[in-house]
Amino acid sequence: MKWIVVLFVFFLFFPLNSFGLTSEIPDWVKNNAKWWSASQISDKDFLKGLEYLIQNGILQVPTNTKIDSSSEQIPSWLRNNASWWSQGLLSDDDFVNGIQYLVSNGVINVPQNNLSCLGNGLCISARIERIVDGDTIYVEGYKIRLSLTNTPEKNEPGFLDATEFTKKLCPVGSVITVDQDDKQQYDEYGRLLGKVHCNDKILNSELLYNGHANILSKYCASSEFSDESWAQKYGCGVQYESKPIQNTPKTIKSVGNCDPSYPDVCIPPYPPDLNCKDIPYTKFKVLPPDPHRFDGDKDGIGCES
Repeated sequence: MKWIVVLFVFFLFFPLNSFGLTSEIPDWVKNNAKWWSASQISDKDFLKGLEYLIQNGILQVPTNTKIDSSSEQIPSWLRNNASWWSQGLLSDDDFVNGIQYLVSNGVINVPQNNLSCLGNGLCISARIERIVDGDTIYVEGYKIRLSLTNTPEKNEPGFLDATEFTKKLCPVGSVITVDQDDKQQYDEYGRLLGKVHCNDKILNSELLYNGHANILSKYCASSEFSDESWAQKYGCGVQYESKPIQNTPKTIKSVGNCDPSYPDVCIPPYPPDLNCKDIPYTKFKVLPPDPHRFDGDKDGIGCES
């Protein structure tokens, strides 16, 4: 009953049209509210959803508002509002107006000038449901593929290490922010391409820094992120020297004995006949005659899957 009185007093002095709802709120923001109301995610993760609302003009924050994500003054009644809203017991307008009142009056502070996403693509904050491999993550409603950064596929050397690294940095159940690649928004499999932020780090670059990935350099010209330092250092910069993700397996001797059909990597000539699972490289340049038949679809790229 106390919360009903609080809401009644709030909307008496701050009617719905005082702030307004300018566009539809994504489902993942409502899910964040549900998890936060049940104390399943932190205040910080909940505020990420509010960041999205501000960035997309759904919440209007006065320009003179001081913004700081370290606020610990979120009132308890807001948690009840979030629970009711997630259950459909409170309208989008009512929930947004409650948030807007608190932000406008400095009761809670939401970062406005330090958002993770730039450009015009999607900015998604959502909980991880599944980690397929080092560079592919599923969240509610989306299959995410890291832009530019490429980790080994299943049955390739380094696959388990890269996958475990991603699971440790961005564990299942944690909330990530995905900045969609403006220039290359989806791949051929319908996965959303982007830069993933988790635990205050960028997964794309951390995989590279720790030797679990390489850059898909052929996409440098068509990626929003190709000018960022990690992309420049590991594949999109003119002075980068390509390096394999893992050391060459002991069964392959490649000292001074590299087949010219594979100019960007060092692969021993035939015989013996090697398969993709026998080498530590993926998606490398292939020239005729391709004695190991790495380029099955004849598109000039070997071991693509």
